[in-house]
Amino acid sequence: IIKNGNALIVSCDSKNANTVRNSINNVLGESVQFINPNNSTLNKINNYLKDKLLHTETVGKTEIMYAYDQTLLRYVMVDGKKVNLQVAIDDNLITIGYPLILGSF
Repeated sequence: IIKNGNALIVSCDSKNANTVRNSINNVLGESVQFINPNNSTLNKINNYLKDKLLHTETVGKTEIMYAYDQTLLRYVMVDGKKVNLQVAIDDNLITIGYPLILGSF
């Protein structure tokens, strides 16, 4: 747990994710990281985002994608568009945030 101003950043492994998530109220966002992802993981993410992708940009060597999935309840407005998924892809790390990546990627 990292205290960051008025918020907390909670980190756990995938085995404990549901337990931790269900024990916390007023969650502002969620993210997951894939370290050293294989091509299959990358392909699954790209296929999921295919119809939902709104915008992509590159910052340094990180590709950042913004998407909207109407089946997800929460969203934020970015450049006048609803966004509820942000994906950052770097050399050996993929970070997916809902509705955005909070913290760093």
